[in-house]
Amino acid sequence: MERIEELAHTADVGFRLEADSLAGLFRAAAEGLRRALGHEAAPGALETRPLRIARPDLERLLVAWLRELLAGGQVRGAVPEPLRIGVGPDEAGNPALEASIRMAPARGPGRGPRDQGRHLPRPGGRPA
Repeated sequence: MERIEELAHTADVGFRLEADSLAGLFRAAAEGLRRALGHEAAPGALETRPLRIARPDLERLLVAWLRELLAGGQVRGAVPEPLRIGVGPDEAGNPALEASIRMAPARGPGRGPRDQGRHLPRPGGRPA
């Protein structure tokens, strides 16, 4: 079960996530980002692509995941939809994510450029 709670704030976008697994948490984060940006997926797929990310800790892995989704959508003008997500240790024991992402055409303009990821937090909560 995944739960996404949007946090009210005048300057930033935030959400609180709950999930039964790490994969569910990363799926909820992707959905929270989509909601925050106000994008809806139109029918049809531009492409489906694999993604693999590893970072020294889970916090950095989550930030890298959101940045990857955001960049993929901005570059392609699409809404990233995770189809499959797996989270576990890589060969070196670091947290790693493997996913399959469907890039769907975006329907509607979404929100303005202020919310388009320039202010995603770095690990430790500092703005990017």
